[in-house]
Formats: sequence, structure tokens, C-alpha cells
Amino acid sequence: MSPDNSAERERRRSARDLLKQSHGADSNVNGFALGHRRRGGQRIDEAVVVVYVSRKEPPELVARERLLPASVTVDGIEVPVDVVEAGPFYALGFPGVGADESGPDVLEHTERVRPVRTGASIGHVDISAGTVGCLVRDNADGAQQVLSNNHVLANMNDAQVGDAVVQPGPADGGADPADRVATLTRWVEVVEDGNRVDCAIAAPTDDALVSEEVMDEQMPPVSAEHPAVGLLFAGDCSGRIIGCRMLTVLEELDVALVAGDAAVAEPEEDMVVEKVGRTTEYTSSVIEDDEVVVMVGFGGLTAEFVDCFAVPGFGHAGDSGSVICVGGEGDTRTDNRCE
Repeated sequence: MSPDNSAERERRRSARDLLKQSHGADSNVNGFALGHRRRGGQRIDEAVVVVYVSRKEPPELVARERLLPASVTVDGIEVPVDVVEAGPFYALGFPGVGADESGPDVLEHTERVRPVRTGASIGHVDISAGTVGCLVRDNADGAQQVLSNNHVLANMNDAQVGDAVVQPGPADGGADPADRVATLTRWVEVVEDGNRVDCAIAAPTDDALVSEEVMDEQMPPVSAEHPAVGLLFAGDCSGRIIGCRMLTVLEELDVALVAGDAAVAEPEEDMVVEKVGRTTEYTSSVIEDDEVVVMVGFGGLTAEFVDCFAVPGFGHAGDSGSVICVGGEGDTRTDNRCE
């Protein structure tokens, strides 16, 4: 796709925010993003504001006040709008939630593995299961830490420092103390509005228990040649995932990648990315939408996340915490499990 200039991008941001103000409370609307128009199932070279809806209806069947506009005027210029069926979105650290788990690529990396590797099942002792992201170092003391989501390692805010983290996650048979591999260090609280990340770290009980390697060597470890761009934390039944930016994760947790500062990159539209997760193992796809504002369900809480990115066909429940890296061919995608 042709890159948009800074003025055009700023207009799209303004249009996105205006649409959020006017239609964000609609129960059929799940999020807003900067992306490109879809036509006949393909993205074309037209920069738009994307609106995610649970169901697209013919305009004649939609009440006037709920009808999404074809464009939004910003500074006298029409900014086009594209409406896409996507969502509702939910946290992907809860296997069996929000999607049918009957596909052939389910429950693959659920075994007990030592040392613990990227892509393996893991979880706070009181959750079901999520995915090991990668290794980071605590800027406070230089200690090695395991990175994943808040809702994977910190039981969605409902945890205490020092809580047990087991591998595999409890849903996959992990139990404390036999399978304890780490203890919770800290997390970024998830609140109702304005979240940028869903992340947490846990200290290995023994550094020999963890490794920078990836399950079954399905992709290279994080490195300057294979940089991390984000952390997978949410998605919908189609396999479209929402990722938070790795640079923001590192900043808010006050940690650094064990692989070094050069091993992180900013996500961009059309970037080919790959991950290895607990449920769908290896997938590779393309970042379609950026600067995503989306509502995510966490059981009892629905929380707004901002400044995220979206990747289609990339993961399902249990893949939360997967580190998203630059790489792959973009065509190794998971199945659509929407009924």
C-alpha cells in the first residue's frame, strides 16, 4: 500500500475519534482503526478509517442515528470510512471462551516442558492457560523475567506479588508446587478506559528453568534480526487478534528485552509478522490495521484499549501472551471459528 503522509494520517486520527464519539456507545460497534479499504475480500490502496462491527446490515435496515457515515469531514476534507465485520473481542488467555475449540490446530503446546520456552502454555495458578511471551530483564535489578499478559500471569489484576506461576497453565494440568516455574513480580493494571497494554512479568524460580528458545523451533528467538513488535492479548472468533506495542510494554513495565534494545521494532500496516502460541502454534499473517481503539471483554470487565494493532487469522483462545515478531510469509493463518 502507498504510505500516507503525516497530514492525511492526522486527519484519519481525527475522523476515528469523531466516529468514536458519535458511535462508540453502539452495542454493534467493537472498535475503530486506521487501515485500508476492503473490497471483495482484498485490501486496496485507499486509506480509510475502519469501523469494526459485530454484524453489517443493509443501510435501509439501520436506524438513521446508528447508520455509519461513508466519510467524515475533517478540515474541509472528506475522510472515507470502511465498515468491517470484526469482534466482539475478548481476552485470549481463557481457552474455550468465545470460540469453538474443535479445529485441528487446537491444544498443541500444552505439555510440560523444561526449560520453559516461548510459545509454551503458562499461567497464574488461579487462571486457565495462556502463552509464554519472551524473556526480559527488570531495569530495577537486572533480574531475568518471563513476559506475558496481565490476565495470564496476574489473574486479571486479582493477584499478589509472589503468586505462583505454573507451566503448563492450570487448564493443561499445571499445579502448584509441582509445576511452579516463576513467581509474579509486577503487572500493569487493566482499567476501564485508555489502556495501552495488557502485560505482566514473573521471576523464574531458577534461571535454568527458562530459555530464549521457541517451542519446536517454529520460529527464531527474539533478536535484532527477528525483532518483537508486540504482545498478543485479545481477538475474536475469526482469528483476528489485537496486539499491544512491544515498545509500550517495555516502557510501562520498566523492563528491557534480554535480546537487547535492537530486538524491538514498531508495528506498521502491511508488516508481515509471526508468532508461536499455546493454542494455534505457529501462524504468520500481515498487520492490517494500526492505531486501533477497541473494546475487549475480560469476563466481568469490558475495557477500552488504544494504540493497538490488528492481525487477521493469527490466533485463538489460549494464545494470549504470544510475542509477535517480524517474519514469516504472511500466509500461515489459523481457521475461522465463527458459527
